[in-house]
Amino acid sequence: MAPSPNAVTSTPSGPSPTPAVTVAPVDGTVFPQNQGSTDPTTIKSNPDPITKAATLVDVRVGAHPESGGWDRIVFEFEDERSAGIVEYVDEAANCGSGNAVTLPGEAILAVRFDATNAHDDNGRLTIDATEVNGPGNIILKSVSTCDFEAVVSWAIGLKSMRNYKVSLLENPSRVIIDVKW
Repeated sequence: MAPSPNAVTSTPSGPSPTPAVTVAPVDGTVFPQNQGSTDPTTIKSNPDPITKAATLVDVRVGAHPESGGWDRIVFEFEDERSAGIVEYVDEAANCGSGNAVTLPGEAILAVRFDATNAHDDNGRLTIDATEVNGPGNIILKSVSTCDFEAVVSWAIGLKSMRNYKVSLLENPSRVIIDVKW
């Protein structure tokens, strides 16, 4: 049987009688095309310019062992995706009070979406939770730090500062951040 067109074939390094191994991608997996970076990453809106405030409807995390291992956090939007930025910061704070947000780990990756809400017109959350525990390989915990005046931000506690990669997907509209183990 031929491998799927989306399969990844890897050959073990060094001498080995073991043949090449074909690993089918996990459903929904986007294989990292590069090793990422620690530099800030700008997120482009879709459409550009955005026509209304985007609505965040889900935040979820997962572990992906392929390509050396990545923990993943996904921000899913109802329709449009707003512009934003992902960057390492020294500390996290709640936007309204300015109170410090304590996270486990040695590094904090901040995610900010402009022209975005995580609540409906009646003030009810449009996401299931404002804190999401990570799988623990590198992402330990993620916490909402702002949902005010059409700004939504999250702080992600990491074991250490590692390369990350941002992917933008549609149908549904998602921002995916993969952090290298």
